[in-house]
Amino acid sequence: MKRAVIFDMDGVIINSEDIWRDILQKFFTAHGGTYTPAMRAQMMGASAEAWTTFIRDTLNLGDAWTQERILHETYERGVDVYTTQLQIMPGFHELADRIRTAGLKTGLASGSTVEMITTVFDRFHLYPYFDVIVSSDSVQHAKPAPDVYLEAASQLHVVPADCVGIEDSPNGVFSVKAAGMKCIALPDAWVADHPAFQKADVIRTTLADVTLEDVSQ
Repeated sequence: MKRAVIFDMDGVIINSEDIWRDILQKFFTAHGGTYTPAMRAQMMGASAEAWTTFIRDTLNLGDAWTQERILHETYERGVDVYTTQLQIMPGFHELADRIRTAGLKTGLASGSTVEMITTVFDRFHLYPYFDVIVSSDSVQHAKPAPDVYLEAASQLHVVPADCVGIEDSPNGVFSVKAAGMKCIALPDAWVADHPAFQKADVIRTTLADVTLEDVSQ
């Protein structure tokens, strides 16, 4: 029986992936580029350093576009949208309550920055649902490397094989499986045909479809 469930945040707990898709589409268009599903698959779940570097190189923005500048241009808009459009994904509270009742531990393993995680957790009062919160900011390698999931398991004092990771992105699925955990995938519609999802142990449409058996067996 599994002992812990570790959630991704963006696209799993909150509907931010659609928000970020729109923000990045506008950013790419403004700089003469086109934001494609393949680019989305590569960027989803990656660290801020990784995806800002990808944007700069893909759009040939030049050295003047530092990580900080790209983050400012996108995150500033994102934080504003978060206050008006962000919502908890269907089924999260119900699943989290069932997990807690079953005595399983819970963790967060997110590619988002600490700032973004704090914004979300403060707004939706999510702290009581989680035993540990880990951002890619605090590990050496971001998704698709397993570091953020391994760190969450370590802080939970649970071996990886006894953990379940819930993800919506190809990079996230790679990360969970590389950590040696069971993976439940909720494929993002824009990248649902990515072969990474074939590596998932369970595929569901939304958190509302995830059963207690999915996360405990």
